Parts: sequence; structure tokens; C-alpha cells
Amino acid sequence: MAQDQITLRTATDWTTNWRTRHPELLSFLVPMEDLKGVIGEMGVGAVNARVYLGLTDSGEPKLVFVAANGTEQDIILNSSNPDAPVSGLYDFSNPCPPLCGDKTSPLYTGVLPE
Repeated sequence: MAQDQITLRTATDWTTNWRTRHPELLSFLVPMEDLKGVIGEMGVGAVNARVYLGLTDSGEPKLVFVAANGTEQDIILNSSNPDAPVSGLYDFSNPCPPLCGDKTSPLYTGVLPE
């Protein structure tokens, strides 16, 4: 197992702990193309990615991914106009609920396969 990989039991325990305390938000579905965008920031010195939790004015949960350098500083390019799309910031906004695709996963149900 790689250094940062965890077991299914650990992942199920952690997600069950979260679900017990915060049933209103269980997960986010992140398209691989969006992850590729964050990984693409490696060309500008990114060695990390940071995830910020956010809410729209209407209360919709959001994830904001930003690349970060080796000293853990966010890499935000072209930030002179705060209303323009910025290279390095990505919105992953497919929250569950309401967008829950796999309701059979142990990470969703808390039930490990036998």
C-alpha cells in the first residue's frame, strides 16, 4: 500500500463518522478532467493541491481546488482582476446530496462487504 493510501475499513469508519455528524453533505463527485486541470498547474511550480470548502450565496456547497507550491502557498495567477476567471482555481460543485450516484458504496452506507 502506498504511503497515503488507507484501507476500506478506515475510509468507511471516517465517512461514517462524518455522515453521523453532517448528514446534509456526504461527498462531492469530481470529474477527472477537472483534476487534470489542477495537475496541469505543475508547470507553474505546483507540488501540492489545496481544497477549500465554500458556500454560494444561495447555500450550495462548493469545493475550490487551487494548486500550491513547495512552501504550501496557493498559486493564483492573473489575480489583478478579482472578477475574471483565474488560472489555478477550479470549482468542483457536484455535492451529494442532492447528486448521489452510488448509494451502494460502503463509503455511503457504512456497511463493509462480507
